Amino acid sequence: MWHFVGVAFEVLLFPFSQLFVASKKAIFLFQLDYFGVAGVAHTLLHGNYMKLVKKGVDSYVPNGSLKRWWDCNLWTDFFHQFLNINEAKLPDVKSMREKFEASFINLQQRSGFDTAATELNKLLLKNA
Repeated sequence: MWHFVGVAFEVLLFPFSQLFVASKKAIFLFQLDYFGVAGVAHTLLHGNYMKLVKKGVDSYVPNGSLKRWWDCNLWTDFFHQFLNINEAKLPDVKSMREKFEASFINLQQRSGFDTAATELNKLLLKNA
């Protein structure tokens, strides 16, 4: 078992069954990449590193709240899928991408592409 804290490494260099320990209660096989994607998304949205809060028995959510003008249901679903992985069912990345595309297209149709692009640029510049 490999112990890590805040480091990145290529999991493909390890045997498929290699276990990674993040804390006394968190042991991972392949979920590190999904956690990393969720962490990057959180950092882009909030401008700070993600901290998790336990919700219920086996569920974790990012600490903090989503802005009311964001597609909260979509982001909640994204973080739930990417942070609470069941070994029997990995997140459906293709489906999630399609949901984000549909949400962005919906935003374009409601407020025009210029508004959507302006909001995206503000978000990117704020967190740059």
